[in-house]
Amino acid sequence: MTTRSIPAAAGTTGLWLLRTVAVAAAAELVVLRTMTRTAIHIPGIARVEGPYRVVAETGRFAYSAAVLLVAVALGWMAWKEWERRRLTVSLAAVVWFLAAAAAARLGLISDSVLDLSVIGGVLLLATAAIGKYRARALPVLLFAMSFAAAGLHGAGPAAGLGSGVVLSAPDGLLPLAEALAIVACLASPMLVSGRLRRAPLVAAAVVALATLLALLASPATVKILLLWNFGLAGYFPALVYAGAFGTLAFTALTSRMPDPYLAVGLALLVLGGISLHSSYQSGLVVLGLLAVARSGPGPGTAFVRHPARTAVRVSLPASAG
Repeated sequence: MTTRSIPAAAGTTGLWLLRTVAVAAAAELVVLRTMTRTAIHIPGIARVEGPYRVVAETGRFAYSAAVLLVAVALGWMAWKEWERRRLTVSLAAVVWFLAAAAAARLGLISDSVLDLSVIGGVLLLATAAIGKYRARALPVLLFAMSFAAAGLHGAGPAAGLGSGVVLSAPDGLLPLAEALAIVACLASPMLVSGRLRRAPLVAAAVVALATLLALLASPATVKILLLWNFGLAGYFPALVYAGAFGTLAFTALTSRMPDPYLAVGLALLVLGGISLHSSYQSGLVVLGLLAVARSGPGPGTAFVRHPARTAVRVSLPASAG
């Protein structure tokens, strides 16, 4: 017998698919949502129209790939839930989201009804985290409440509910949504357990410092990008965002090896952001919540902690020869 070190739940189709979605969405975020939006405001950009066009086309390709992968991943996750031969909260939420998105695409329901359906699905999925984390599910519930508050503000009047029903969002929802999102980031370490490690702490400090410096150096530009990409308007001091982003980075990096579903789930939630930007970004949020609810060691994997090391190890038969 030999002993080989492998990542927790590595090699599963679901985890591979979710990671692929995260990579494609991250590329789309950097190239399309960030670079092309900022480049058009650079003086003299017309002189480098050729390279800019290449960057823009790359961003559009990344977006198309990410949208396709989100649809495939949602269908795969729904199929896996259906294979259990029982109606779960996760399955109901995914089917609800996919049905509403398809109906809106076909013109069968209004965008406002789609918005309310997305909010309902996100809140429903957040309850699935309670079964996984119980009292430690607070950060997930706070994120869902933040998404709902921002979404209700963005949805506006909900037309098409029948009998002339019109819903209007109260004032103050955006600051509330942002505050809930920040508290969710600061509370995110509740989702992980185990001893502190130096690498995540250092990375968290780097993220926090970079956020602080960026907000102090060019607050208007950074806040616009935060609003466009993540739904954060920048109501609070720079130190608050630095602490929140640094803490969330710490949580994601701490969970990367022992709980990869949680790590990729947090990444997808960040890439989706709060509020109702698009069905694509809402799909990222739905996928992120599904991953968080699915978090934990993969099925059929034997875990043994070496007393002198923190790596997860599994014993496998030595190959012949």
